[in-house]
Amino acid sequence: MMKVSEKISNEHDSDSVGRKLLVPLIPYEVARKYRVIPWDVQSKVLTVALEDAGNWKVLDMLRFKVGLEIKPLQKDAAEIDKLLDLYYPREKTVLQELSDDLQKEGQKVIRHEDGLLEPKAHQLSGPLSQAPVVRWVNRILEEALRVKASDIHFESCEKSFRVRFRRDGALYELESLSKEMAQPVITRLKVMASLDISETRLPQDGRIQVENSGKTIDLRVSTLPTFCGESVVIRVLDQSSVSLCLSDLGFSQPIIQNLRTLLHKPHGMILVTGPTGSGKTTTLYACLAEVDRQGLKVITVEDPVEYEHPGIVQIPVHEKTGLSFAKVLRAILRHDPDIVMIGEIRDEETAKIAVQAALTGHLVLTTLHTNDAPGAVTRLMEMGIEPYLIASSLKGVLAQRLMRKICPECRLEIPAGSEILKSFPEFHTPNARVFESKGCKDCHGFGYLGRVAIGEFFAMSPAIQTLIADGTNPAKLILQAEKEGLVPLRRQAEAKVSEGISSLNEYLHFRAMTYTKKGALK
Repeated sequence: MMKVSEKISNEHDSDSVGRKLLVPLIPYEVARKYRVIPWDVQSKVLTVALEDAGNWKVLDMLRFKVGLEIKPLQKDAAEIDKLLDLYYPREKTVLQELSDDLQKEGQKVIRHEDGLLEPKAHQLSGPLSQAPVVRWVNRILEEALRVKASDIHFESCEKSFRVRFRRDGALYELESLSKEMAQPVITRLKVMASLDISETRLPQDGRIQVENSGKTIDLRVSTLPTFCGESVVIRVLDQSSVSLCLSDLGFSQPIIQNLRTLLHKPHGMILVTGPTGSGKTTTLYACLAEVDRQGLKVITVEDPVEYEHPGIVQIPVHEKTGLSFAKVLRAILRHDPDIVMIGEIRDEETAKIAVQAALTGHLVLTTLHTNDAPGAVTRLMEMGIEPYLIASSLKGVLAQRLMRKICPECRLEIPAGSEILKSFPEFHTPNARVFESKGCKDCHGFGYLGRVAIGEFFAMSPAIQTLIADGTNPAKLILQAEKEGLVPLRRQAEAKVSEGISSLNEYLHFRAMTYTKKGALK
């Protein structure tokens, strides 16, 4: 990429070149994703056409990838669309060919007076199901497994039916069909998941089992009625892709050592906190893999049970039948467990039973939704747990996040003296090497391969237990914890970037998502 830009710039310092010659400067994926078109090159300055000429993030990214100074040129959306179709035409993939078949077959199905497909189950037994819908859905599932997507989103929009993948925490659009194709595709998914195809007004949950490369993979299906029609989200549960070893998750050695020490305690409560999708459950599974499952009775209460583990009694929660977290917990405490894992503390009743179990000789592992580790104490107080009970039962809190790992095959190092890094003094150290992603065949063009966990560990000490029992505010807890060695999440994120494990762009995203209530970065 750098050689192409240098060659064009040197040969055409003053004269404008044809735009077709400039197309190789900006990769297809970048042009389509950010809607930018190379317009002109003069004196090592590349002019690019885009809708938002003030989007400095896109301009900085282009400056890094192309190796030239970038000059923005404002164009309206319609003109950008025409230019993209002219210089970056969409290649017809297998999925798109199947989409064309799906559209053609859809024209043959009996229609309503309003021109939309009639939502009847018999569509699946007609010509529509014999090839296009079945083949198209199968190809979507195969593609999701190929790129290691964690979720597949089938979304009914106002004028279209969109398919997106979530890979390494980020959403990418894969396919877009006409609105009338939503019903047969969703009906096909419902049939595969053994759901009621006639029910479109209430959410439904089901499972699909598929075989891929000799492996059986579970797909958890959830439907949701929306303003524009039904939408479906499929969670891919591939146990072989999940590491259940604490050492492989990415935490620093002090955090791993602290966790292993607590896992050998005879009783107490260990909390893992973070937002949805931050890897809390995986961390708990890795903790259970560290304990002696043969010599101890381990029982889990989950909603739902995502992965089966030998030697562990796993119980799925089923709210519709009245089998709640609290009811299961009260029952399993009579089954003589040594270790109890609770998928999530959601209410006061569950919190109180968990605390009581921790105080009566059980080791309790569970999760909570908080922004940082000390915040777990405040959250438990808000749930009605007395401060002195928290101080007595809680042994440690791990707050965690996931950062995408940069692809080692296509990463590009940002020079230490570059303009981009001048705003980041945290990386102005002798050993810091900061990289940005590019995209290649190894990472399927995404620029990232997998994710790594970062965390801050809030360990209980006599001083912290006294502060909690006295009802001290979170700010004082954080100050005391940092005195005793707590390393904040932001510092852990900086370390991953400096070590070349993650990217500067991922760090910027992490910083944007971790502002405190007062607006200062933690």
